[in-house]
Amino acid sequence: MVRFTLVSKVALKPGVQLAGRYTIESILGEGGMGTVFSATQAFTERKVAIKVLHDFAAKNETAVQRFVQEARVVATLSHPNIAQVLDGGVDPQHGVFIVMERLDGQTLQQWLDEHGAMDLRSVERLLVPVMNAVAVAHDHAVLHRDIKPDNIFLARQSDGTTLPKLLDFGLAKLGTNTLLDRTKSGSLVGTPSYMSPEQTRGEQEIDARSDVWSMGVVLYQSLTCALPFEGTNIPSIVAGVLTAQPVPIEQHRRGLPKALVDIVAHTLEKDRDQRMASMRLLADEVSRAVRNAQDPRAFAATAASSPALTDAISAALAAVNNGAPPAQSVSEHTPKPIGASTIAIPAVVRKQVLAAAKIEEPTAPLPAVKVDDEPVEVPVRKTPLAATALAVVAALVVVAVVAFFAR
Repeated sequence: MVRFTLVSKVALKPGVQLAGRYTIESILGEGGMGTVFSATQAFTERKVAIKVLHDFAAKNETAVQRFVQEARVVATLSHPNIAQVLDGGVDPQHGVFIVMERLDGQTLQQWLDEHGAMDLRSVERLLVPVMNAVAVAHDHAVLHRDIKPDNIFLARQSDGTTLPKLLDFGLAKLGTNTLLDRTKSGSLVGTPSYMSPEQTRGEQEIDARSDVWSMGVVLYQSLTCALPFEGTNIPSIVAGVLTAQPVPIEQHRRGLPKALVDIVAHTLEKDRDQRMASMRLLADEVSRAVRNAQDPRAFAATAASSPALTDAISAALAAVNNGAPPAQSVSEHTPKPIGASTIAIPAVVRKQVLAAAKIEEPTAPLPAVKVDDEPVEVPVRKTPLAATALAVVAALVVVAVVAFFAR
């Protein structure tokens, strides 16, 4: 095993070359283990970020090995939402360093401080990709162990979009490799507010469900700008994680979809056997909850599930596939009453197909219905559309949707 214990002898400053191929430009930030510099790679002129180990840490073999581990762990992973390590090494004058892709933007913590709690669309756009990235790490037997808003970076792309990136695998555990995992039983590794109960207790045998807990805390914080276990100091936070129930989300923010609130609660089960089983399942469940929570006013009518409707849809699909006009009639089956099995028709599309079918537009709303205990007025006809008209509308919707996606 190679031992890295070099301590930098010359201070890094703008214009200094590192390892003969990176020119230092400025300091980007300071961390517990090292300083991050902006630099340019000499041959390609690529902008990069370089983390150089602090002098005091370079004197500690365990700290050095963990620093080197970060590069090796990330090198085993390949995912667009994981910040990539490009290079690393030892400079005789400046010590151990890691070269990473240069990211422009802000951390999730900075975003929350600036914008406040996330809307549901941002949860799916910014957090679900990170969940999937962690799931890939878990597939490679890598536990992150320090998931928190400061380690999620929202990188601005050249096209103006935002790409979330998971940072800092310095505390990661790689499988059962004792050379890379220097954590001893009973030691506290991680950030207390985001650590699972088993991680807080210093248990050595933790698994992917510990990261699920941490991501659950991040999800809770992103939705509320608060933490589930508050405390004025580390002991009080640790006591809350180990013994207290999380503060109900409803105390911080009302009106969130119940399914999403339940998911957060499921990630924060103290008994890991009762917790959400995997990060990939968490990503899937959050996506499903967000998509199912779309504004019901976007769906102005439902068509009853019936044999007539099934025949109409089949005829419409057959017409599209065969290039023939859709059938203008439907079978004489008697439709069933509108029940749990319905087809939602988006309001904009419905307006167009109603006009095409020469069916009168709705003019009066029914009494408001409740969605997640909040009243929502849903515009519908005074008198339900006739079964044949509903079937024709549904058939035209199918034709319109299929034609749209076939363009």
